[in-house]
Amino acid sequence: MQWVDRGFVLAARPHGESAAVLELFTSEHGRHLGLVYGGQSPKRRASLQPGNAVEAKWRGRLPEHLGSFTLELLFAHAARLLDEPLRLLALSAAMALLSAGLPECEPAPDLFAATQGLLAALDEGDRWAPHYMVWEHRLLAALGFGLPRGVESDVRAGLRLTGRILLREVLAPQGRGLPAARKRLAILLERAGAEVPAASAAWAR
Repeated sequence: MQWVDRGFVLAARPHGESAAVLELFTSEHGRHLGLVYGGQSPKRRASLQPGNAVEAKWRGRLPEHLGSFTLELLFAHAARLLDEPLRLLALSAAMALLSAGLPECEPAPDLFAATQGLLAALDEGDRWAPHYMVWEHRLLAALGFGLPRGVESDVRAGLRLTGRILLREVLAPQGRGLPAARKRLAILLERAGAEVPAASAAWAR
């Protein structure tokens, strides 16, 4: 069987001498893994950076098999942000949380749309920090842990709240902590202080 879908690269790890196991967050098939032949080559590694948008064709004998991907790179979000280390860190944090938190093969269309919006905000550099914090709220909602009150207007307070809930409800039960990129992002935004804008406009989108 096979399918074609669009998605974002979450992670890739070496497999054997030249292949890679790729983890995608796809529009219609949720978080999905597959083998990429030649995935350790320099050209392929550039395409498999977390956050990159791809069109993927998955093939496998049965849905529960690992299967294999063939890919077309649609947009290299990671390369676009190489000169913007804080935005690149936010991209890495979001992809790491999706990798750690999402179950396999369960579509999450609302979260996928929210992730598209986050990456657009990171690319544009316009009020990306509030967008990131609102995105974490939407991640929690997709995982069944929606917050009983509105989003925090202060980005730093909002990230402290979502970080606690992600750790307690999602990551700690798996024996995990917050991803290193997420912890580093929160520290740097705390240091930024008053330069971090409020979240009201991002929540309204």
